[in-house]
Amino acid sequence: MRGVRRLGVVCLLATILSYVECQNEYLFLSNGTDILRLLPGGTSSVVISSQYIGRAVGLAIDRDNGLLFWSDVSASKRGIYKADLNGDNIRKIVDNDVYEVNGLTVDWAANNLYWTDERTRRIEVADYDGGKRRTLISTGLQFPRGIVAEPKNGYLFWNDQGTKKIERSKLDGTSRTVLVGSGLYWPNQMTVQYSGGTEKLFWVDGWNKTIQSCSLDGSNLNQAVSDLTSVSDGNPLFGLAVYKNNIYTSIWNNGKIVTGSTKTVVYSGIGSDKMFSLAAVDTTLPDLGMNNQCHKMSTGCSHLCLPTGATTSRCSCPTFGGLTLSSDSKTCRKLSKILLYALADAGEVGYADTAVLQSATGLLDRYLVARSNRPVAVAYDPLQQMVYWSDVYDRAIYRAKLDGSQREVFLNSSQSIGIVDGLAVDISQGRLYFSNMGFVTVNNVAYSWQRIEMIRLDKSERKIIVADVEKPRALWVDQANKYLYYSDWGTTARVMRSKLDGSGAIEIKTGLKNPNSILVDGADIYVVDARAKDSSVNGSVLKGNKDGSSLNDLSAIQLQTPFGMAKDGKYLVVSDWGSSSIKSLNTDTGAVTEVISGLGKPMGLLVTDVQNSVQSGVPCQGVTNDCTDICVVQPSSSTASCTCSSYDVEVLKTDRKTCAAPQNFVLFADMNAIKLVSLDQNTNRDPQTIIQGNSYFSNFAALVYNKQTQTMYFSDVNRRIIFQAKLDGSDLRTFYSPNHTIDGMTLGNGRLYWTDYFSGKIASVNLNGADMKEHVTGLHKPRAIAVTQTYIFWTEWGNNTRVAKAPLSGGALVILLQGNLKWPNSLKVDENNNKLYVADGYSKKVYTSDLNGVGRQELPGFNSNAQHLYDINIQDNSLFFSDWTDREIAKVDLSSRSKDVLATTLMRPTQMVVQYTVPPATTPMKVPTTTATAVDTTPPVFTFCPSNMRVVTKETSMTVYWQQPTAKDDRGNVHLDSNLAPGETFLAGSTTQVMYTARDEAGNSAPCRFSVEVVKITTGCDDLPVPLNGNFRCQKSGDNTTCVLGCTNPRFIDTSKYSDKYICANSAKWSPPVTNNALPDVCLLPQPPQEIGYNFVMKLRGSCTNTVPFKSKVVAELIKHLQNMPACFAKLGNSDIKLCYEDQISVNCTNTSGRKRRAVEEFLANLNLVATLQTHNNPSLHADYARLVEFIQNISHSLNDFTVTVDNVDFTTANVSAAPVPAQLRCMDTQANVGGYCVSCPAGTIKDNVLKRCVQCNANQYQDEEGKTSCKNCPPKSTSPKGAFLQSQCIAEVTTAPPEASIGMIVGIIVGVIAVIVIVIVVVVIIRRRKPDMSEDQVDYANPAYEEIPADKLGLKTPEGPYTQLDLNLGSKGDEGYASLHLGRKE
Repeated sequence: MRGVRRLGVVCLLATILSYVECQNEYLFLSNGTDILRLLPGGTSSVVISSQYIGRAVGLAIDRDNGLLFWSDVSASKRGIYKADLNGDNIRKIVDNDVYEVNGLTVDWAANNLYWTDERTRRIEVADYDGGKRRTLISTGLQFPRGIVAEPKNGYLFWNDQGTKKIERSKLDGTSRTVLVGSGLYWPNQMTVQYSGGTEKLFWVDGWNKTIQSCSLDGSNLNQAVSDLTSVSDGNPLFGLAVYKNNIYTSIWNNGKIVTGSTKTVVYSGIGSDKMFSLAAVDTTLPDLGMNNQCHKMSTGCSHLCLPTGATTSRCSCPTFGGLTLSSDSKTCRKLSKILLYALADAGEVGYADTAVLQSATGLLDRYLVARSNRPVAVAYDPLQQMVYWSDVYDRAIYRAKLDGSQREVFLNSSQSIGIVDGLAVDISQGRLYFSNMGFVTVNNVAYSWQRIEMIRLDKSERKIIVADVEKPRALWVDQANKYLYYSDWGTTARVMRSKLDGSGAIEIKTGLKNPNSILVDGADIYVVDARAKDSSVNGSVLKGNKDGSSLNDLSAIQLQTPFGMAKDGKYLVVSDWGSSSIKSLNTDTGAVTEVISGLGKPMGLLVTDVQNSVQSGVPCQGVTNDCTDICVVQPSSSTASCTCSSYDVEVLKTDRKTCAAPQNFVLFADMNAIKLVSLDQNTNRDPQTIIQGNSYFSNFAALVYNKQTQTMYFSDVNRRIIFQAKLDGSDLRTFYSPNHTIDGMTLGNGRLYWTDYFSGKIASVNLNGADMKEHVTGLHKPRAIAVTQTYIFWTEWGNNTRVAKAPLSGGALVILLQGNLKWPNSLKVDENNNKLYVADGYSKKVYTSDLNGVGRQELPGFNSNAQHLYDINIQDNSLFFSDWTDREIAKVDLSSRSKDVLATTLMRPTQMVVQYTVPPATTPMKVPTTTATAVDTTPPVFTFCPSNMRVVTKETSMTVYWQQPTAKDDRGNVHLDSNLAPGETFLAGSTTQVMYTARDEAGNSAPCRFSVEVVKITTGCDDLPVPLNGNFRCQKSGDNTTCVLGCTNPRFIDTSKYSDKYICANSAKWSPPVTNNALPDVCLLPQPPQEIGYNFVMKLRGSCTNTVPFKSKVVAELIKHLQNMPACFAKLGNSDIKLCYEDQISVNCTNTSGRKRRAVEEFLANLNLVATLQTHNNPSLHADYARLVEFIQNISHSLNDFTVTVDNVDFTTANVSAAPVPAQLRCMDTQANVGGYCVSCPAGTIKDNVLKRCVQCNANQYQDEEGKTSCKNCPPKSTSPKGAFLQSQCIAEVTTAPPEASIGMIVGIIVGVIAVIVIVIVVVVIIRRRKPDMSEDQVDYANPAYEEIPADKLGLKTPEGPYTQLDLNLGSKGDEGYASLHLGRKE
């Protein structure tokens, strides 16, 4: 039976042991390190010690069952725990998917535990064992904190420090309503008081320092029950508990617990100052909530029983587990058919019983497969019961079992995944089809990919099947007839149908706007057209014949911006962004039901059987085919065709069955991949991806190939590394890390040569990666390179664009070609024919000369066949070239001038290798498969993340800057993106969450979140400056406003420069005065010093004999005592401790009576410790310093136990104090000594080695790093305020024209304007003649309905070349998703 009152037994046993604890009132307290029982008289006892706790915050008690619950938010012990009230039987009950649980409460009648999680922004419930767990609230929360269950009436209350509201729902999460929506700032712990048959809700507001209350319906609001400002010492309130008629609250940072009514401090100095939650055990309370069905166990619920009122309840199932509530409304069961859905804004992939489609009430409980950042498409494999979904924020495809287990990344951006809008599973063939598009920008140029791919569910046989698509989205596999249907929402929006291998594509329907979803049911096809490109028309669902004829609107279902679609018999289900709902249409009756509503943008839908079996006798199953790689069933037949993977070196040979490596090929670098196209006769020319880098972070530019060893070498200009791999992609590894930006490479003389674009060098190494040499230096932007046995040839892009050569043996360079060159991208040397070939990307021409630069002429027969020429290769009478603008590899016959496109729909092809080998052998060569490499699953770690910010203004808005977060990764580069940037403008009265995401090259990510709160004050004073790494807390009293400055722990205020309190009075000026500048150096971070001294003062009891022998004896015994610790000459990591020299210890007799006499009753011993820390190249410096602090504490404790015997007299220690010695503090050169601490001068300041302190950077300068000795200058023609800590604070100067201008100047301007207009008209006419349609240099990604890509047109300008700067931005644009990536040179 629930609720057995075991407390009496506990008290009876405890009474025998400790009479006081059971006879008097007591509270429980979590103080971070321990859980304490607070006893009468201000004493306490430890119930749960720090041995079991990392950082305990939330606290709850079930009095009747004698149980104690607490949350731990530390990284090592994060979770929710329970134990007996006496601290016995500790066990962890919730250990996954919990992060920052600040609030805990229990429904002791139903034996359910509720909690808030500030990081996940959820409210959840579980049974007392934690196994049956359900999410109740997951939307509309920002920083949920306090929570309390009220079983008597069946209510749940919680507060939110972000929304600044108090809300209420039933204990099952339904009937959610706002009780208090104003007057709140930092609401923390809550409780309910039962007194005289009425109930009242209480809570503390940490900011206002008040206890507040209201009735359970929100009436009788009292926001000043008790004002504890006078006893809070400016610190926030946190915990709250009611015992009988007394209200207790804990105060953070000052270690006090006070009563609310009398403001009396009842407890202080009980361990840590961090007072968190309180909980009371009140044995006088009556049984409450015992009339509820859950308490009586009369419901028969198989899993969770959730009260819905004082006497009513309902059964529910866990959020995860693959179960739903059966028709008996009691039992949780597995389903045979489900509706899968994705909710992008809520971040949920869920499922529902298809019975909900005909329910008038819609979906009451949501059951989840997974939580994801922004899920869009869903698919399902009923053979393995595996759910697949795409996440357009993570740029990934995930999969998991229906019950949420076995979750894993299926594909991500490190495997060339961009935005995936469509997914479909071919059950019989075990394949996943997916759309895939994305882009990166380089110098404002967009390089994109758009394609549809298929892959086996075991991750093998991946192939690009559709490449000529602009914006792929919806996918549908017609299992019966073996067709693939897909939509393209680009310029010509349409629905297409192809074979399952992508061939034979035909148009089914054109004239659409935004075809977001496709569904084939028998002879019918359904198409969702959101029509979002035309804002005057709502979207709809079209139904017609499978061939696309007779498509008509289904007007019965009213939609705004529909996206996903699914069908179950006569029920058609559609997700609609405009109404934030999923709707079900009965196609027989026209009745419409809302299945889900109010959860943001619902996305993909799918109705599917949970289990299925594969049809037998289908081609490509078992051994019914003789394809060596991929077998694809043909439509409506028993035949199959063969094809080859797109991510392998092998291509389909002439027998149309065998896949083998080609003998003749073009190998080339294409932005984030190394690809190959076959030149063998009668083979397909689809580009084969040999090496796939990260879609967004890899930047492959230079490429060479060693035919003898079948080894390729290629550079990544982002990583500044040269890689090597075999032709089949195996044995991929780092060849050399020169830290150079390598645009061009060549092989020769047994060495690999390269150009370094930025440092202006030409260097080389042996092919074993040794003996690095620099051959030429002092160049300006070298790119292409070639070598002979005696010379190096190269091109330069810089101020003196030219082609030059220099002897390998050393000597002066010789300029070969100069003039009429702008972008000399490629260089080839034909030593046999004494010919030099140079390709200029700007003029799109190829020039030739001899190897001395004589006889320069334009290569005849080429005739500008490229739009942006990058690399060239001459073979016989053919010229091969890569073209950035047309995104292709092509060949031109120099005699006939005919052009043959070898590979198209590329991203940005650069250097290439053309390989002609011997004719193909009789037996095709089978190349080994790619060697698997270890998967990086460790996310990056933020080394600095700003704390929540609070700024003060009298205006309606304020511009706020903050220091950029920093992150690191154990395997290399980390890239940061954020939704907001420093310098954003925020509305007064708002609290906005800023989110940074750190991503590594494997696609792993970690979040950094903080809030920016803009407090508006009604005062005549100017805005307070933004304290970097600090906040202002302001309160108004009459006409005065007082703002207290605080720093984020462990930073401290430099009180030598700044006050910690500022007052705005009638003078409308702050006292003390402040400036409008930012305050970068107000909050300082203590750092380990180079050397520090500590002085220990021991007071010893006994008569001191002021003689040398006596003092020497005491010193000797002290040294012996320290040696036994051991504490003499200790070694802490890389740091040395010096303590036991005799000159470090002194004994001084004292005279307490003030009269001279030989012996007194006490004396002092002084010990001076000197610690030297290794600060140079010491990765464990901070750990060494932490050990030193702990070591000093241990010495203090040990000295308290010191006893010495001199002349048969015992001397014992009375007390010991320890303090640093300012004169012995020695800081590093980049540190300043401030208040006895070594600090790294914060961003916005530098260390002035003359003044020996931190000083702010002057105006027009900035410093965005800590610990520097010089400031950086703002870019030309820009200014910054004093103390600027970001380059973005350097604002471009606004120039004004002189007030008067001469007549001659005016005439000159008019003539110049007319000339410009004429030139523009001529250019426009020429362009229109060349390109009557939309410019090929423009990519239009606009789509208001689904804006995961920028909505404006991206003008494709021709860039200078590969790039080294990478800026990734994932944020929000209006209400739509937005993503951009920028890579560009920093000249």
